[in-house]
Amino acid sequence: MARIHTVKSAQQRYRTVPVLDETGQPKVTPVTRPNGSPKTTKTGRAITRRVTMADKTQPLPNHSCGKCGTEIKVGDPYRWVKTKSGPYGGQTKYRCMTCPTWRQSELSSSKMAGIYAAQEDLSDNIDTFESVDDLEGAAQAFADQVREVAEEYRESQQNMVDGFGHDTSMSDELGEKADSLDDWANDVESTSFVDFEDDEPEETDYPDEDTFQLAYEEWEMNRETHWEEQRNELQNAAEDCPV
Repeated sequence: MARIHTVKSAQQRYRTVPVLDETGQPKVTPVTRPNGSPKTTKTGRAITRRVTMADKTQPLPNHSCGKCGTEIKVGDPYRWVKTKSGPYGGQTKYRCMTCPTWRQSELSSSKMAGIYAAQEDLSDNIDTFESVDDLEGAAQAFADQVREVAEEYRESQQNMVDGFGHDTSMSDELGEKADSLDDWANDVESTSFVDFEDDEPEETDYPDEDTFQLAYEEWEMNRETHWEEQRNELQNAAEDCPV
């Protein structure tokens, strides 16, 4: 997962320009190894880099929070993170300190981002489930999202097979991940939940109101415990990702 950095005080940014030598050409400096020796290419050519500086006459605009759009002014604290979008590319994201930090699904460019998002969505809403229908519906929705990710792995597997004209160890691995995710989705979907509402005490079953009230209070306490256990069961099943 990409590392999130916190900056206590934003600084004014300036455009970077090359430093010119006495002839008016961009100044370069050799790139060296840790031991001080110059780095070279395979053909023996010295590797250099341009010398640059911040041009104080060209201030850059302030960053904005990627969540709420608020300008991050000089002196404001903020967070930033750089996410990868390939072997060389990437994107730097900024967020003010008022907004929550990034979730795992927001920092991942892999297929697993869909799984992370499903887990986060379930975690956000888990405390609202107080019936078998709620829990079964959430389990079904989660399983469907997992199957969508499994299908993405299968598509990648097929594209790789089509490209090489045969199965490879990598395509086999993609297929195994898809199978594991499908099995996991089935397990989550088949989680069994037990209703509790049918055991609610009836006042007519007790000799007086005080006895009924004590029984009802005990039932309510057990009810909360019951649904908490049921929610935990679903949460645990959803966190048991096999890949």
